[in-house]
Amino acid sequence: MRRGSAVHKAAEHYAIEISEKRKPKDGEILEVAETTLKSSIDDSVVDIADDPDLKNSTVIVASLVGKFLEVVAPTITQVEAVEPYLTAKIEIKGKTLEIEGYPDLIDVDEDSGELRVRDYKTGKTYSRQTYEGGLQMPMYTLLATANGMETDLTRIDHLRHLKNGAKHEKLEMRRGAASHIRLARIIESVDRYMDSKAFVPNPTSWMCNEGCDYWKACDFRKPDGEA
Repeated sequence: MRRGSAVHKAAEHYAIEISEKRKPKDGEILEVAETTLKSSIDDSVVDIADDPDLKNSTVIVASLVGKFLEVVAPTITQVEAVEPYLTAKIEIKGKTLEIEGYPDLIDVDEDSGELRVRDYKTGKTYSRQTYEGGLQMPMYTLLATANGMETDLTRIDHLRHLKNGAKHEKLEMRRGAASHIRLARIIESVDRYMDSKAFVPNPTSWMCNEGCDYWKACDFRKPDGEA
């Protein structure tokens, strides 16, 4: 967790510098990551006993930040917002439900000129299926659109440290109106079932696919045609 926080803080700092028309130095970005990593010692991080002197963690963070600077940073050229706090209201079935979130970055895709919502991942496992069926990116595009930054374009950058070094994987997806409707239905369902203390559907499960017996009839599944 503390390694991921260090990488996220470094990426945040990089984007802020770009938004203010400054070109940050690689050493500066790494220093932000290492400072964030070391500060976790004072935050009662539960896994600190696994690496008390931070030697292993420092090496891993440096590897991940290096890969970020190599392949992710060059794609951040025009920044719209860095970790903005966004809120929105969903009206469904006579109820108004409030949502909120902090996208890692909203920038402009150089190829298309479109606004794009981005998220950084640093977990040990990359799961395309989990990301494609997830609710995080639909939530972020809905929040962005509700706050005057209309877009359905998303990008996930996953950085992980393997035995032979850092690896980067990216996933670009469209998450627009159909996904927003699905999200609203799920939120309304969770709210309703929580009130009644009933079972809550889990469409983010690995079982949520065309092999499910209820696929065609389910209101909460991923919209047709979405990768």
